[in-house]
Amino acid sequence: NYLGTVTLENEFQAFEGDTVFDCAGRFGNNCGEPDPTYRHRMSAGLNKDSWSGQLVWQLIGGVDDGGDLDMPETVQFVDEIGTQHYFDASITKSFNDKFSLTVGSNNVLDEGPVVIGDNDEQANTFPATYDVFGRTFFASARVSF
Repeated sequence: NYLGTVTLENEFQAFEGDTVFDCAGRFGNNCGEPDPTYRHRMSAGLNKDSWSGQLVWQLIGGVDDGGDLDMPETVQFVDEIGTQHYFDASITKSFNDKFSLTVGSNNVLDEGPVVIGDNDEQANTFPATYDVFGRTFFASARVSF
């Protein structure tokens, strides 16, 4: 499965008469949350008898600081964020038609959060866009009646 997004334009104007900023491919003081021009989420799965597995690849394209659109002399700690890749994996075992167990990991490669500095949302990054937890594990059981 593949779901991709290409952002060609994302105009922002704080109030009527204010400067209009094109925030596609940008982040920061004028644009807020990073809006990469390209991002995708791909997943691949394999089923064999009572076993199934899934691998998910999330790509978040690179962005530039949009704060310097109206103040080019402003110096930020980070002026650009490179492309980020996150991989998640899970395995499911079905014991019968009514019970299955799944175990997995998110951010398998333990990619740390992008540290930005003061042109961020909170905690020196954008936690709604980038993973701040690192590698995590999960397990779930499904029971049908």
